[in-house]
Amino acid sequence: MERNLSMGLRFALLYREFNKKMDARAKSLGLTGVQLRVLGELMALEDAGREEVCQRDLEQAERVTHPTMTTILQRLEEKGFVLCRPGRTDRRQKCITSTPQARAMQADVAPNDAQTFQELCRGLTPEQVQAFLEITDVMLGNVLGE
Repeated sequence: MERNLSMGLRFALLYREFNKKMDARAKSLGLTGVQLRVLGELMALEDAGREEVCQRDLEQAERVTHPTMTTILQRLEEKGFVLCRPGRTDRRQKCITSTPQARAMQADVAPNDAQTFQELCRGLTPEQVQAFLEITDVMLGNVLGE
């Protein structure tokens, strides 16, 4: 492998490979990788005890625009994975809940991210993987302004 790759290209190659693997797994479930990520975020917020998860919450988590999230949620609703309804406290907001179909699929979905990461980390020691996670946590903090 060429070791003289720019940092941007390194990140881009890792991102593309990770997405390619996740998209293949999502496709086997009748979803896209983006839909899979949104479902995962929705269920994580629900599992954390959020009474209402609004579209805006998902937009912020996924860093996408309102129209983009609207399209994603429409497709997930058509496929039976989410229900969209007006918010209880603010009826102008669209609140999203996962369906039993999405919950049933969650057991298949949850290991995908970890499995894909493990595949990309093949050949690394546990200490190197831990160091990578710590370093990327700092980098993400820089990006997110934390």
